[in-house]
Amino acid sequence: MAKSTWDPKLAQIYRRMLPPGPPSESELAVYEKFVKALKNKKGAKVLILGSTPGLRSLCLKHRVPYVSVDYHRENFAIMRQIIKYKDTGEVMVGNWCQMKLPEKYDLVMGDISFGMVPFSALDKILVRVAGSLKKDAVVVHRTWMRQKGHFKDFEKFLHDVHPKLKKQVPPFTSLALPFVMFFYDQKRERILFAQNLPKLKNFVRRGLLPKNDYQQVELFWSRYKMPNYYPLKEKYEKKIKKYFRIRQVLYGKDWFRQYAPIYILKKK
Repeated sequence: MAKSTWDPKLAQIYRRMLPPGPPSESELAVYEKFVKALKNKKGAKVLILGSTPGLRSLCLKHRVPYVSVDYHRENFAIMRQIIKYKDTGEVMVGNWCQMKLPEKYDLVMGDISFGMVPFSALDKILVRVAGSLKKDAVVVHRTWMRQKGHFKDFEKFLHDVHPKLKKQVPPFTSLALPFVMFFYDQKRERILFAQNLPKLKNFVRRGLLPKNDYQQVELFWSRYKMPNYYPLKEKYEKKIKKYFRIRQVLYGKDWFRQYAPIYILKKK
């Protein structure tokens, strides 16, 4: 396990972050189908890994009780500030790898949660999530998925694609996942965010990236020093299949959709 945790300093930044940091509107629409299905189910309850405001808002919108598991109670409170509904959700403070869940849930939702612990520790989360599911329950989880060789030529992306893409989406939304894939440390199987910003800034000095575009990435990732872990699809799914059946893989409608699959999982 990484010693650092997703703490309130990061929560303050995250609540202003743009997709693909949090789920986009089209990705939330995918999650919403599963929350809405519980709207009239007696005794239904949702478990959320983390305090993601978009996921909490869906539960509140459809009046489905939920509980978030977060490392810090403050994260839960900070994210509440951007939720437009009266928040009746609960928070359970704990480490996802060690959480002891006293009840079973009809739906478990997470966003990039499985990528926040070393791949070698992922079993600890998966076995706990699997054990928390009711008979017909599902897990809905978005991950960031690397694809071999994609964005290897980062200069070409900055020169040919980014200028056109940022006319449609904010610079952060255009740059975030190409950044992850280009700077991913395949040997250590991890990505470091803040630590790679100086390398990204080199592209500004070389005239390949506008300074304002760089500053938007820096704004959101300058404090994000903990590593994230995104193995390739084959390795990721092999681990997932130890505990779950992959019922579906769904996507939002954003430009980055192929790099942000939403897995629908059922317990084996």
